[in-house]
Amino acid sequence: GLKVKIEKTLAYRIDLEKIKKEVIGKDEVWIKSHLAENPNIKEVQVDFWPFWVKKVPRIEKKVKIKLDII
Repeated sequence: GLKVKIEKTLAYRIDLEKIKKEVIGKDEVWIKSHLAENPNIKEVQVDFWPFWVKKVPRIEKKVKIKLDII
């Protein structure tokens, strides 16, 4: 007989550039609800700086997205 064991970790590819374009000018509530629709995203954390900023900047190069893969 033949016994084969294959182990491979599969990861869904997240398009960070697409997400960056989608969130420009949006607020935290919109971002969290929009990204929560993707079943491959477990958690979303939004941090604005400085503290008085309430929306993502409209200038794309000022938007930084960090992806933590666990």
